[in-house]
Amino acid sequence: MVQKVFTVPFAQNGSRTAIPDASQPGGEVSYAVGFGPDYERQLGVDPLAKNIERENFNQTLFDATTSLQEFQAGLGTVPFNAALAAALTPAGYPKGATIPRADGSGYWVSTAASNSTDPAAGGSWVPASVNGTFTQALTSVNVTPSVSNAAFPVLILTGVLTANVQVILPVWAGYSWTVDNRCTGAFTVSVLTAAGTPVVAPTGATTPIYCDGVNIKLSVASATETVAGIAKVATQVQVAAGLDDSTMVTPKKLLATQATTTLLGLVQLATSAQMQVGTSPSLVPSVAAVMSLLSKRVFAANDFIRIPDVVGGLIIQFGTATLYTSGMTAVTFPTPFTTAPRSISAISSGATYVYAGGFIGLTGVNLAVGTGSAIPCNWIAIGY
Repeated sequence: MVQKVFTVPFAQNGSRTAIPDASQPGGEVSYAVGFGPDYERQLGVDPLAKNIERENFNQTLFDATTSLQEFQAGLGTVPFNAALAAALTPAGYPKGATIPRADGSGYWVSTAASNSTDPAAGGSWVPASVNGTFTQALTSVNVTPSVSNAAFPVLILTGVLTANVQVILPVWAGYSWTVDNRCTGAFTVSVLTAAGTPVVAPTGATTPIYCDGVNIKLSVASATETVAGIAKVATQVQVAAGLDDSTMVTPKKLLATQATTTLLGLVQLATSAQMQVGTSPSLVPSVAAVMSLLSKRVFAANDFIRIPDVVGGLIIQFGTATLYTSGMTAVTFPTPFTTAPRSISAISSGATYVYAGGFIGLTGVNLAVGTGSAIPCNWIAIGY
């Protein structure tokens, strides 16, 4: 079957006479009656007989084929028409009827039978296949967009906020929006139904939402420790404050949050070499780095330790020696002092006293005892 495509309506360029909708008192053709009984009468015999005028016939076919042409072109039905709604039997659009929006950007679907309410006024209609965006300016007053504007799937919010503001949307179960909040100012924008619970649309973010038949809900849940979802990226100030538990930290902002004497943040571990230099105000030592300066080891009988183990550190040296009264015994330090020894002590249980004399230097000291011979003693020297 080859379907006729009406690129040209019937009698488009022919003679036509408009046909009225209402019945005519003289029995003339109308859409209410059509060609009435008088058109059946015998012409030339019955004085009431009427001839089917070519212009009227052309008009009926023109009206029909014009509507078919619009239907084939995808226009389908016409926007809401109160007269058409009243003329239907029963009156009003049926449930499920789909009519185009007046601006051609989408459709309205009737959710009730005998529906005579204009969709632009609300009532039992829901939007369908609407294309486009609607921009709503906000300042400090709650707003309720018109039903026609609320039907646009993308709501762009602009303006400088001077107070918290609510945007109130219709209760359209299953309908979805994307809220693009471009407002500025230190206040929040919430979206809700007239009797619903508000949902915050974060500033500077695009938030997908939908209506569950009662409330506005986030299409994607907010992320928590246990729920995957969406989250806003924290500002550098929020990261530094460390109080917000609902935003996410990027590696860049995390790295930029350096610890100071007054601010919590990240720190870098010092190397052993940096620990020995000891001049950085921003590095912190690890246990290993600390122990590199305070080395833990097994000491010999004659040994030393330097605290910290860098040039200029305090040197503690110790050892044993056999002393005599007949002369000084030279004791060599395990490591030379860099500057000078500051204190030298020696004790022995076998002598009344131990004394140093003759030589006290960077590399050693001379010791002797007051009484006895071949007396063992323990000594300690401190310096740097």
